[in-house]
Amino acid sequence: MATVEIRLKRPTKVYHEGETVCGLIEVESKTAIAHQSISLVAEGIAALTLSAKSVGRLESMYNNMKPVPLFNYSTELARQGKLAAGKTTVPFEFVLKPRGSIKSLLETYHGVFISVQKTDMQRFSVRGRLDSCVCCITKPFMGELIVERSENPIRSIELQLMRVETVGSAE
Repeated sequence: MATVEIRLKRPTKVYHEGETVCGLIEVESKTAIAHQSISLVAEGIAALTLSAKSVGRLESMYNNMKPVPLFNYSTELARQGKLAAGKTTVPFEFVLKPRGSIKSLLETYHGVFISVQKTDMQRFSVRGRLDSCVCCITKPFMGELIVERSENPIRSIELQLMRVETVGSAE
């Protein structure tokens, strides 16, 4: 029985478009292993995932969306051969670039109550808060949105608050 680990050289494991992703494939075995080839396939996709709190219309609206392919890289790292007993390391590297109809990779963050998606690769930092998560609909929502840093001028900021309700049936 062999163990295989993929190790990225960058500790944060965060890469941006155009950067080189490099690392090692480590294979450890007590006996020699014959192989047809060693290949690396790296695929990036963006998929919509719903939290347990999202139900009803929102769920049904997005439930059928297919994942969007962002990048795909494939290469043969070693031709047919044999790996000696012990630990074998196979280095790899590739440039992170978009695939197909995707013109550029988008930096995104998705959390439980917030999603941020940039329309280009500029670096920015935004944070915010609401004074209360229980609000009267006839009174203004109070809170703050702070742009801490932005490489380019910001033309607009859109803030969307969504109310999701569930209705159960009493039987």
